[in-house]
Amino acid sequence: MTYLWVGIIAFLGSMLQTSTGFGFAIVCMALWPFFIPFKVAAAVEVFSAFLMVIYISIKLRKHINLKMLIFPTISSFITGTLGVFLLVSSGDAILRRALGGVLFLMSLYFFLFSERIKIKPTPAKGLLAGAISGILNGLFNVGGPPMVVYFLSSTDDKLEYNATIQFYFSLSSISVLGMHLAMGNFSLDIAKFSLAATGGLVLGIFAGMYLFKKFSINTIKKAVYQSMAVFGLMLLIFG
Repeated sequence: MTYLWVGIIAFLGSMLQTSTGFGFAIVCMALWPFFIPFKVAAAVEVFSAFLMVIYISIKLRKHINLKMLIFPTISSFITGTLGVFLLVSSGDAILRRALGGVLFLMSLYFFLFSERIKIKPTPAKGLLAGAISGILNGLFNVGGPPMVVYFLSSTDDKLEYNATIQFYFSLSSISVLGMHLAMGNFSLDIAKFSLAATGGLVLGIFAGMYLFKKFSINTIKKAVYQSMAVFGLMLLIFG
């Protein structure tokens, strides 16, 4: 039954990621820790998400803005190491509540300020966004929100935004995946849960592509923000 829930949650997460540019890690890391250990969930998310973002990047490759990726990618590679180190050296209860706080604060930011703040893609801002993303990605696998702020404010075309952020996730996933392997955070259980997640993920990609064409990105983003707030509070309260 646990494998089934892992697959269902992966389906919901990949559907949101494909349609909005982010959301897989937020959904999975908010819900998987209720069924499997936090560190196992973190590794499963990295392995399964890697397949998803590579596929979407290839599908949208003509719209990737490589120039915009340089500085965020450099800083995220550096700070991602710190995030993974903190992950493997911290207790599950602390990690779950810390993630809950991060998700809830992020949801408040997106609700209150995301439409008012516009960011020009300068090298300094790209480095800062990538650094924050790298720490959150290594620690919780939720490095998407800082990059959503950066890329959404820097692009006017939803295809360019989605393609660029998915390629960023592809590059950062390779880095974090390598760090998990180097630090020995891999096991047979992780492999089994990753397989279950991949099944749900594949179905979610096709559902997300449908939503991406049918609904406005603002409508779907609001659903993601609301989910972040709910899942964040659940983790804060129940740990």
